[in-house]
Amino acid sequence: MVPERTQPSTNGKTPGSALPPVAPSPVPICWSSTPPHLGRPTTLCGSRSTRNATLRSLLSREERPLVSVLIPAYNVECYVAAALDSALAQTYDNVEIVVVNDGSTDHTADVLAPYRNRIVYVEQENRGLAGARNSAIRAASGSVFALLDADDLWMPERLSRIIPILTSRPEIGMVTSDAYIIEETVTTEKRCYGDRRRYPFPAREDEQLNEIARRNFLFISVVFRRALVERCGSFDESMRRAEDYELWTRFLLSGSRAAFVPDPLGYYRLRADSLSASKDQWSAHLSVLERHLPELWAHGARGRARDVFEIAEQLAARGDRRQAVRFFRQAVTGEDISLTTRARFTGSALRTLALPG
Repeated sequence: MVPERTQPSTNGKTPGSALPPVAPSPVPICWSSTPPHLGRPTTLCGSRSTRNATLRSLLSREERPLVSVLIPAYNVECYVAAALDSALAQTYDNVEIVVVNDGSTDHTADVLAPYRNRIVYVEQENRGLAGARNSAIRAASGSVFALLDADDLWMPERLSRIIPILTSRPEIGMVTSDAYIIEETVTTEKRCYGDRRRYPFPAREDEQLNEIARRNFLFISVVFRRALVERCGSFDESMRRAEDYELWTRFLLSGSRAAFVPDPLGYYRLRADSLSASKDQWSAHLSVLERHLPELWAHGARGRARDVFEIAEQLAARGDRRQAVRFFRQAVTGEDISLTTRARFTGSALRTLALPG
């Protein structure tokens, strides 16, 4: 479906949410079908002071790119209003919000109805998280994309803290931050980095390839450049889980790097029925590594020997002995295992490969 783009109401009110409270936006936010910097060419005329003011305005637009907030929504009638309120409350004011209703069967569409004059709205049959995010990307106008899941929340200053990093550091293509954790409906002081994630964000940029070969170190609410999508592609719709991990790996392999704001600038909700909580998440994690580890090895990143060994066993079971040998070799030469484990891996690999193909 072609996305809706409607003019804003100047006197409408945004429905609120009781949990957790989000402060109202301290600045007016304007939504239009054509972002200001993508409209007609600006003609510089008038007095010198007027021309200088216009030039300053143009420069400020370069420093303040249009950010498209991408919100996939599937059966989130209890959460999506709060997520939208937090996006509308951003102190960074050059923003559009793209919401994709991914075939919801509950009252998500009804909850979104009062917001329709302030968002780009797309409705489609269910295509999964990757498909919904890709639809949002296609409908978006911004040069920067910001992921916001429909059950998560941002603090008002999140984009104001993150965008200057992208505009001042061209080598950085992705930025994320820490966040507080909401356990179902209970807001806590637990943090994503340190409490939920045992491992910190890599301290140095030259460690990021080695780290992505082991785990997804980027909190899901990532802000990233459109140019990366144009260069590397968007989310892999064949993946129902870990599609973000796969995309960040591609971005890093392309030479881009990620930055991190250690302050908690949002709330990440843990739900028992969420995809990230699924037992199938580990299988998806291994599928990302199977796809990208050979290229990561070429860049000097090794990955975890135990993960590599598990992938090798899966490859052997599928009959791909050539790739299995490659992964077994990497596993048994891993630097992060003991001599005992190395011997066990070697014996198991030899027995597996000795079996008739």
